[in-house]
Amino acid sequence: MGAAFPPNAPGASTDFAVVRYNGGGITGLDQEDNGQIIVDIHPNPMNSSAAIQFNSLLNNAELNIFDVSGQKIKTIKNISRQTITLYRAELASGLYFIQIIQGGRIIAINKLIITD
Repeated sequence: MGAAFPPNAPGASTDFAVVRYNGGGITGLDQEDNGQIIVDIHPNPMNSSAAIQFNSLLNNAELNIFDVSGQKIKTIKNISRQTITLYRAELASGLYFIQIIQGGRIIAINKLIITD
């Protein structure tokens, strides 16, 4: 997808996404398919928990959650599966960015919205 978050992060990808616009608003977001991991979050926005599913089996990956200011809020390490459940715990309502690192490089980024 677009730029890595934060943009100057080690291993930041130069892959891109295409935003479809029909003059009245954004109609979709197409990710360039270059073998990159795709992250699907349901439900999003979430309230108490969400399932985070990857299109490929992860191997010893790390999931980082950043707030909108770029501060790392939470890290989940040693992910070696295709689906994980994220529990809200201490996360306040708002917009967050999820970054997946595997093999020392960023392989996926997505957004997460938490509501009350």
